[in-house]
Amino acid sequence: MENLGDKLSISQVYHLAQEYRDHAYSIANKIGSEEGLKQYYGLMNMSIQMFQLLKTKCTLSVLEDSKVTFEMVELLIQETYNFDLAELYISSLKERLQTHQSDTDLVEEIMRCEFLLLHDLPLMRDSKFHYKIALRNCNELVQYMVNLQDELYQNWASVFQYVGVMLCIKLKQHRRVKTSFHGLLSQCREKSQWKWFLNLCYVNYLLNERFPIPEDALQELRSTELHTVGPELYAWKLALEMVIQLCKDGNITDHLNEFKNFFDTNKQSLVTNEGKGCVIKIMPRIALKVELPMIFHYKELKNILLLLQSVSYIVNCYDEKGNFSRKFLPKVYSTTQKLIKNIAAGGVSMNELDSRIQTYKSILEFCEFYKVWEQTLLKGAVVTTESPKLGPSPGYVRLLQAMKVQFEGGGAVEEYTRLAQSGGTSSEVKMISLLNCYTVQAARVSRCSGDKQGELVEQCNKVWLQVEKLLQETDLQFNPIWECTVTILWLFSHFEPFSWNPLPCSDKQRAEYVSKLREFYSSNKFVAGEAVADNRFKLKKALLLQILVNYLGGRMLEHDLGEIYAISAKCFDMCRQQGGMRKVQYVIGIWHLMNCTVAMRGKDVALTNAKLEALVKQITSVKQ
Repeated sequence: MENLGDKLSISQVYHLAQEYRDHAYSIANKIGSEEGLKQYYGLMNMSIQMFQLLKTKCTLSVLEDSKVTFEMVELLIQETYNFDLAELYISSLKERLQTHQSDTDLVEEIMRCEFLLLHDLPLMRDSKFHYKIALRNCNELVQYMVNLQDELYQNWASVFQYVGVMLCIKLKQHRRVKTSFHGLLSQCREKSQWKWFLNLCYVNYLLNERFPIPEDALQELRSTELHTVGPELYAWKLALEMVIQLCKDGNITDHLNEFKNFFDTNKQSLVTNEGKGCVIKIMPRIALKVELPMIFHYKELKNILLLLQSVSYIVNCYDEKGNFSRKFLPKVYSTTQKLIKNIAAGGVSMNELDSRIQTYKSILEFCEFYKVWEQTLLKGAVVTTESPKLGPSPGYVRLLQAMKVQFEGGGAVEEYTRLAQSGGTSSEVKMISLLNCYTVQAARVSRCSGDKQGELVEQCNKVWLQVEKLLQETDLQFNPIWECTVTILWLFSHFEPFSWNPLPCSDKQRAEYVSKLREFYSSNKFVAGEAVADNRFKLKKALLLQILVNYLGGRMLEHDLGEIYAISAKCFDMCRQQGGMRKVQYVIGIWHLMNCTVAMRGKDVALTNAKLEALVKQITSVKQ
């Protein structure tokens, strides 16, 4: 490098720019006042000015210009949000690189410019307009590189096909995303880090959107090898498998043990590489550095696993032996608070620190929401909370508010309908909203007579079509709890004596739902000695559903009086295990009383009568 005047050399100015930046990073976690903010951004501006001085006052080689520009642009994008100026510098550098490409192999630098223009800048701008422009330019670049028929550019084309997929995800072009992922994966070498990385992205996308995951993607996920992808990506693989199992309401014990073994041998590597990014080798001359979310740092990952365990066991919160959610949720909350308190800069920007704090706050909000949900399961009513925010989006709070109105005797149909139609609402919140809305509407049909009945029936059918559509389009269809809930509600609303005015249906629908009930009943029958017909229909948790399945099965499928009596007795007794089920217990108690009477069990009749009278007193005293 040439000298910059008589005072400082170019290398000195360059190192000065780095010192200003690094010093700003070192004080980022200590900022607690406006003065501190001014100091931080003052240092960042000085760093940018030093880089600009190098570009405007010095004669830099192409590679030197690239190095300076890339470092300066990172600050412009991440610290000042001056995207237009960043784009100007990148475009100018790209033109210079293309002019000199005949003299030097500068493909990597040119591709980095393209990546910044087509990936980093559009994602930071985060607007549909910029995503569309970037996607069009990205497609043109890919086509250009493919037409060159050069192996090096063919490999770079796959990188920008990946960029195109990321842009399509942002534009919610879901059909195109799935097709593009399939095409990309089919082009990759088997058992390569690049292919397994793409598959991790694909499965992660499908889970995020709650789309069903194809078997070939699941098989690719299972085949991912630690020694090829490295500990960071393998931790991602394990986390995805855990979430998939949670979404299916499956047993997570094996996955927890796998994580334990993984931590035993890879803890140090995870800790050492925190914040350094993960380098994906595509070909010998091509690599892509990706930044994994903070939750894949060792301490954060262990905390997230505890949160996932809490969610997995939350429907068992009534069980004194298996109430892990009541033990783990407070622990996750306190651990997260400690992580916020002890957060350290570690050479990262203030924006990165803010991002980490927001992640921690999201975890705290999840904990708050699930604590309320847990109490709802235990008490059969939505409890009030002083927390200003529950869950990661307003939909969670609105759902609880609507449920509270419903529990207190109101309809809440309008709010449930709005929630189900909201664009940013999760699949679970939509499904709960639709099912609760259907329950309210079906209850109105049951009580209604006369002219309004036809209108209410039509409203019920419209809601049910949405329920079936959501179930078919998402991975909720693979969770037996959801399928069982849908089956039970349909049967309650279409058969006497559960409804005074059963909803009309076709013979095909009736046969389909009765067949599903038979499967769930065979797999979850309380009476000992019954073989499980199909593990897909086994309810591992969810006591209320188990009771209702046995209640419906006993009433609709059983014919032996002794069998019916045994089932009703067991259902009546099981209701006592979970709070908030007194009304369900009362209905089942009436059924059991009928069975005792028909079976001429005088002692049981008297005992059941006494229990029902005590139950009525408990229910009426709560109302008063």
